[in-house]
Amino acid sequence: LSATLNGPFDLFGRTPELMVGVERIRNDSYASATNRVISGLYDIRYWDPKTSLPEPDIDITAHPVRTRTTQQAAHATWRISLAEPLTAIIGARANWYDYEQENNTGANGKFSVDEKIVPYAALIYDLDDHFSVYASYTEIFSPQTVVDKNNSVLDPIIGEAYETGIKGEFYDGRLNTSLAFFRINQVGTPVDDLSTPIGCNGTTGRCKIASGKSRSEGIDLEISGEVLPGWQVTGGYTYNTTKYLSDPDNQGAVFNTWTPKHMLRLWANYKLPGMMNRVSVGAGVNTQTDTISSDREFKLAGFTVWNARVGYQATPELSFGLNLNNVFDKKYYVPSYNTLSSNNYYGEPRNVMLTVRYAPKL
Repeated sequence: LSATLNGPFDLFGRTPELMVGVERIRNDSYASATNRVISGLYDIRYWDPKTSLPEPDIDITAHPVRTRTTQQAAHATWRISLAEPLTAIIGARANWYDYEQENNTGANGKFSVDEKIVPYAALIYDLDDHFSVYASYTEIFSPQTVVDKNNSVLDPIIGEAYETGIKGEFYDGRLNTSLAFFRINQVGTPVDDLSTPIGCNGTTGRCKIASGKSRSEGIDLEISGEVLPGWQVTGGYTYNTTKYLSDPDNQGAVFNTWTPKHMLRLWANYKLPGMMNRVSVGAGVNTQTDTISSDREFKLAGFTVWNARVGYQATPELSFGLNLNNVFDKKYYVPSYNTLSSNNYYGEPRNVMLTVRYAPKL
């Protein structure tokens, strides 16, 4: 349930905008997991799971977990022009949070937060009709539902985020650009407790422990819109470094192991002119540098994947699209929870997808 009220009003000869709101969210869930280990080795070239393995004996009551999460909040944002080119935005959010977890081990996980205030502030300065610079600050408060080996819910993630940059708007808003510099400090982000087994406390993975202070910082460059008549471009480049600022086990090490230092996404789509204007062609590339495994034992190579598309607008309501993904059939591992012994998965090989879209105008 949520309700908001927003709009402008007169104040000392100016017209600030105010938005206030309240919300309440409750989530009840019941989950169960069964661990089943199959012994033996199988040749995956000929393996058929329908005939090679017996039917699993699943007992949904094996590790039942009941949870209830209740969140309530009140928030307000005030946007006011301080001078002709300078605008300020200030806001805050008050949070109430309750979490309960019960499982068949007889242990209960509970956590509660009352009236936690999270502030936000920003300044925007218009340089001219096309460019504006800005700076913003916000605190971070993110309650968690994961538990440690004692079945205690971890404390919320706390921290702060800083961002400054410049934004540009061209061709009456048809083309937008931005360059941002960001820094995010966090304390208490959950990481796997490697001393616990898989299935710890009835979960599907390991129990968690709270990490020390970590930092993510870098540059984000984006462009989107129409660069030339018929040419639509969407692109982004991110330079990001993550590291532990203070942690008893990983001081100075990379924090988020599957976040690449360099990442580029670029897509261009061209609508053919004249008699062929129902046809559009597009191409794009996703590329990123190497990462490291979550157990910090080996490197995963960076990769580049190319994609292409042909579209046809048959009528104003009916369109067709043919996508060719991973054009050069690049073979690569997906960065995630990779370890020496598990969770090493290939990315999708070359594949084709046909899409038919019908959007009637009623």
